Amino acid sequence: GLLRDRLVSNCNENWGVLSAIASSPGAKWGDCITGIWTASGDLAVVSTGGVLAFASITHYALRHIMKYWRDEPSIGVNEGDAFMHNDARWGSIHPADFSTFMPVFFDGELVCWVGCSEHLGENGAIDPGGLSAMAESVYGEGLRLPPIKIAEGGEIKRDLMTFLQNMVRDRALMFEDTKARLTVCKSLVQRVQDAIAEFGTDDFVGMLRLGLEDVETEVRRRI
Repeated sequence: GLLRDRLVSNCNENWGVLSAIASSPGAKWGDCITGIWTASGDLAVVSTGGVLAFASITHYALRHIMKYWRDEPSIGVNEGDAFMHNDARWGSIHPADFSTFMPVFFDGELVCWVGCSEHLGENGAIDPGGLSAMAESVYGEGLRLPPIKIAEGGEIKRDLMTFLQNMVRDRALMFEDTKARLTVCKSLVQRVQDAIAEFGTDDFVGMLRLGLEDVETEVRRRI
């Protein structure tokens, strides 16, 4: 209970940070969320504020990364990496929502993932704002990013960032909020590593698993 409450508090803290430092109006009014996922991509801890609908779908992107990118020589999953996506087919509500995830390693072992999602808005759709009423097909909806590695060694890959900025109307917004999400992820990585150093890897991973089992038990009881 103590460890879980601490991590929920960490997620709430960083949800507030994202709302404060992001430039997107959506994030400013709390249309965002932060969380911690197991190494395989199951959501285990989530902020109690924000749009909780994000929480129920983000595991798709992480499972895709773990299945296809972790052992892909041209990509891989390493400490300091960050992945970004907004395509609903990989777990997003609509193209205006962008997510960023970072793996957490401890003693060289992938322990879990941390991440955040926000309603960014402008994504280069056929009309401004990210939610296109004029699009007659998916090709008018603007950027539809599968999970891509947007950062290595904790630094944004500027070639990809330039590409993303070149595809939208508000280039500053794309850059600023990508940095904001990466900053929040870095903060969560540090919070998780501090918790593991104090409680141990086994207790930390066990807490994530116990949370998932408790949710399953409670859902079955309610049904």
